[in-house]
Formats: sequence, structure tokens, C-alpha cells
Amino acid sequence: MNKVLSSKGLTLANLVIVAYFSLLYLVNHYQWKSQAIQVVIELLTIPFLIAMVVFTAIGIKYLAQRKKRSSTVVSIMLLGLCAIATVKSFF
Repeated sequence: MNKVLSSKGLTLANLVIVAYFSLLYLVNHYQWKSQAIQVVIELLTIPFLIAMVVFTAIGIKYLAQRKKRSSTVVSIMLLGLCAIATVKSFF
């Protein structure tokens, strides 16, 4: 895993996932009804949900094994908070 996913790559992937779900929240909050936006949401939500679970697990494992950079820790914490908020929105 050390050759495939670096600290910067993990941070970037986490922040992209958090940004997607933050934008998804904004779209739902402000009730933007554009058909193009709805198509993008339908295509990307399930892959990003799967990526959220996978990258949360990878991030926890990464933090347990490596030196902790502040940007990586912050991105994993944001991803964890985003995962909790996403799961809570289902119930």
C-alpha cells in the first residue's frame, strides 16, 4: 500500500469525497432541480458511498501504521464526520 497510495493521495481522495457529499447536501438544501445535476447525482452517489467506506477503512489503517501528517489526519476526520452525517441522513 505504501507505493500505491501516498499521504498526499489519501488526503486528496478524502477531500474529494467530502466535497462531493458537501455539494450534494447544498443541492438538496437549496433544492436545485436541474436535470443535468440530477443525472450527475444519480451516476456518482453509489460509487462515492462505496469509496467513502473504503477510504475510511484505508485511512484508519494508514494512521495506525504510519507517521501522522496533520493534513492526512484532518482529511480522515472530515471523511469520518461526513460518513456519520451521511448515515444519519438515511434514518
